[in-house]
Amino acid sequence: MARASLAGLPDYGREILMRTFNLDVDALRSFLHLLSVGVWIGGQIVVAGLIPIVRKVSNQVATPEGEKTVTQKIAHRFSRIAWPFFALAIITGLWNLEAVAPEWGNTSLGWKVGFFAKLVLVALSGVGAWLHGRARRPAERAIFASLASLSALVALLLAASFNVT
Repeated sequence: MARASLAGLPDYGREILMRTFNLDVDALRSFLHLLSVGVWIGGQIVVAGLIPIVRKVSNQVATPEGEKTVTQKIAHRFSRIAWPFFALAIITGLWNLEAVAPEWGNTSLGWKVGFFAKLVLVALSGVGAWLHGRARRPAERAIFASLASLSALVALLLAASFNVT
């Protein structure tokens, strides 16, 4: 016989989850991870949206011989911000893994496959961004930027799909 749950719906023997508030090390770890991922992915989206207008303005401004264009300066400045946050995302991701490692045996095969797929996508994002920064031809830069951004977005989707309760 089903028992009544708090919401008035049948409770079939599952534990009732009580949401709590904890400002602790786990919250700090999650905050730092979300912040770093937000800067990495959000920054790529913002820069991708700004590049067309920046190129247009850059083409109207004379660039002295041997000096970087406005577009190149913005890309360089973005990389100085984005890469440390990518490193922080990796560090906090490993910290997150350490936090869930004791329960690894209790996770489903689907969760494990999704987790490893996410790791591969994060690596692709980093490699794509690194290659983008070294590419010389516009087509190569576009391909590698797309690889970096799309793999990061799919990794984020996978991360949002994990059930950790």
